[in-house]
Amino acid sequence: MNKFWFLLFPFLVTSCFEEEEAKELGLGFDDYVPVYNDYIKKWAQGKIDKEKKKLEKADEGSDEATQATEAIDRLSRRLAVDYFSFKEASDLPSGLDWKNGLDEPEDSDPAAKKGGVFRYFMSNFPPTVRAFGPSSNNAMRSALYDDMRPGLLGMNRLTGKVIPALSKEWACSEDQRTWYFKLNEDATYTDGVSVKARDFAVGVYLRASDYAKTPYFKQYLRENIVQIEVFGDHALGITLPTPQGELGMFSLIGELPVSPPHFYNNFGPDFVERYNWIPEPTTGPYYVKEGDVKKGVSITLTRKKDWWGNDKKFFRY
Repeated sequence: MNKFWFLLFPFLVTSCFEEEEAKELGLGFDDYVPVYNDYIKKWAQGKIDKEKKKLEKADEGSDEATQATEAIDRLSRRLAVDYFSFKEASDLPSGLDWKNGLDEPEDSDPAAKKGGVFRYFMSNFPPTVRAFGPSSNNAMRSALYDDMRPGLLGMNRLTGKVIPALSKEWACSEDQRTWYFKLNEDATYTDGVSVKARDFAVGVYLRASDYAKTPYFKQYLRENIVQIEVFGDHALGITLPTPQGELGMFSLIGELPVSPPHFYNNFGPDFVERYNWIPEPTTGPYYVKEGDVKKGVSITLTRKKDWWGNDKKFFRY
């Protein structure tokens, strides 16, 4: 399929479907890292203090005492690390048991024919084509982003097992709290720029920023990720609050979005308005060409012929 056209039919009325100050425009990620690292530690210390008060009031050996003790232990680990950490590729731990998922069966049909145009309707034209922020969770979001861009990992539709996507290999620490990923070195965004491990940290930063106005994401990323370690250009580690098996890990971070830093060079206080009608380059096989968002009429996605995943086992059909 070379193109998807989503047309607006006006007659269809149903569908089935406080830490930052205003600064000059710019990605601002490098300046934000130490600020956010400090913020997370202060947040964790505040939570620890509350749990200690609960522990003081709880009866010894009670469920309340146990829960408070476990929470203190869990939160205390956050004080020992930085949320964002940047290291050399050589610092990636040795002795890990790496998996690549290539023993899983292909879950696509080699007889599928490429090419053509698929047209579909939308009952309401979306209020934005941003990947995140206010009103981004609209009927077009899946077509533009969620169903189009691979995350760190995928899931086999036949077996329900984890398979490679942006990551070609993955492994976990002995305590199953930290999961490590090696990225496909040939992965690019639809504008041709290479995907780097740092871009996952940028994706978290953008969504945690107050400019994005995404309180749910901000809370989720703060509470469900303890640390993001970047090892050079093509490896990263993500530490979770509690031990997780492979499927538990996938449900929490397997589809963690990656964001192109170059695209957000004008990120700032006016993010919501500035980026409202500019589709983000993604890691997927389809993109929106300039001029192909016709407000109130249609949005067209075009197949990227030289997509990096064209010949990968779980993408090629």
